[in-house]
Amino acid sequence: MSFGTRFRRTTETTPSLKTTVGAALVGAALLGGSLGLAGAQDASPEASPEASPMASPVAMIDWIDQVTMETETEIEGDRASVGVVLGEEPVINVAEIEIRPYIILQTDNQTEMAQNVAVFAVGEEFDVTTFTFPGSEADLPEGVTPVGAYQVAPGEQYAAVFTDLTEGSYVVATDGGMTIPFAVIPLVDLEVPDLFATPDSTPES
Repeated sequence: MSFGTRFRRTTETTPSLKTTVGAALVGAALLGGSLGLAGAQDASPEASPEASPMASPVAMIDWIDQVTMETETEIEGDRASVGVVLGEEPVINVAEIEIRPYIILQTDNQTEMAQNVAVFAVGEEFDVTTFTFPGSEADLPEGVTPVGAYQVAPGEQYAAVFTDLTEGSYVVATDGGMTIPFAVIPLVDLEVPDLFATPDSTPES
């Protein structure tokens, strides 16, 4: 996926914001190995105030296409599941993610506020400490491209699937003021010797 490519929603994969409806298991390795329930989220502007215990600072992100949940995506190929914790000290458990066809951000919202979360591609020299969540596409800093967004209700978890992220620098940001940098890097070549290689081609011991 090249920067600027947006994720498309289909009717079947539109998340629901109601934290009491549509909970789904998101994997046995969620954030340290425990099973988690991913509350379905609703990004529609028609959602009633009762849909969430507390309103998000911004009702919805309508200029970044929403990504889908892991349980709603048929994954055929390698994946990387990464834990993101939104709390007093927001953190991602793997800051450098090797390129995979699917990168899943297993996001745990430990705050008492619904969080709109978005991933942005940034330049290598971009100073993440200066990043503030843009209110619109026109407010994007130069060189910053939106990749995809999702919403996590208070105390809930959400497994957001990103497809074919290319090598480069990124930031996870919330409209609640959190920013977490990470990078997508090439697969590590372990340089395993070929057991059937000729003696001349075997590395010296």
